[in-house]
Amino acid sequence: MLDSLRRIVHEVNAAHNLNEALTLIVERVKSTFKADVCSVYLNDPETGEHVLMATDGLRPGAVGQVRLSPGRGLTGLAASRSEPVNVDDAPSHPHFEFIAATGESPYHGFLGLPIIRRGKPLGVLVV
Repeated sequence: MLDSLRRIVHEVNAAHNLNEALTLIVERVKSTFKADVCSVYLNDPETGEHVLMATDGLRPGAVGQVRLSPGRGLTGLAASRSEPVNVDDAPSHPHFEFIAATGESPYHGFLGLPIIRRGKPLGVLVV
């Protein structure tokens, strides 16, 4: 597992731009963890919304279009708490919200990992 994570970090560090880095992250994390979906939401500093910026497994057309208000859904919960949210049965969780625009299936497992740099939340990695 650590070797896989090191390879991901190495590839991301070699990326030419943010979009390439985010695409590498979602593809490699999805593959490494054998997940159905991996996505990255980044915070919009002007609105505070969490914007879907990369995905492997959701509708590609949703990238840049899906915006979650602060605290919305399990993704917003992970961001607002600045700590991981790991749920076995996401649809039964009180913060769960189905986002039809992503084309998501009714997945049950949810892992939301806040992306934090120097104590500042930047977004959420969702697996």
